[in-house]
Amino acid sequence: MTGSGKTTLGKEIARKYNYHFVDMDEEIVANEGKSIEQIFDLSGELHFRQLETELLRSIINKDGNWIVSTGGGTPCFNQNMSIINENGISIWIDPSAQALTNRLWHSDNKENRPMIKNKTKHELAEFINIKLLERSQFYSQAKHQLHSDDIKLEEIVDLLVIEGFNID
Repeated sequence: MTGSGKTTLGKEIARKYNYHFVDMDEEIVANEGKSIEQIFDLSGELHFRQLETELLRSIINKDGNWIVSTGGGTPCFNQNMSIINENGISIWIDPSAQALTNRLWHSDNKENRPMIKNKTKHELAEFINIKLLERSQFYSQAKHQLHSDDIKLEEIVDLLVIEGFNID
């Protein structure tokens, strides 16, 4: 889910263990030369979701060890959760709705998130609760779930080691 810490933790793991890292939203923006908001406005959400799927498939075909921060909606479209699980280790970072609301409300880049940028704090909390309800059926298909408001890097590394990911 947006605001869960995917990018922050992913970058830290990649840096610490010298893996490749990609934030799918950032990569799509770079590839398209448009912000996510512009892509949504000009081409619609379904087009954006197709771009996510295409990028996901291209990452799978690359060599090396990759840490991928998906967009919050990526697992919910085009059988992407199945693609992820068949080709990697999926981890659902699942802080509470209240923690997500607080993080996003105080986020410096809220304006770059088209689905939440103009919401009041109350509207943001409602949006998060609705999205969690909608998306949990997809997120719950992850191989691992971390239910905490304060995920530690070591928790994710431990899951990767359990899965046989070569952490050294």
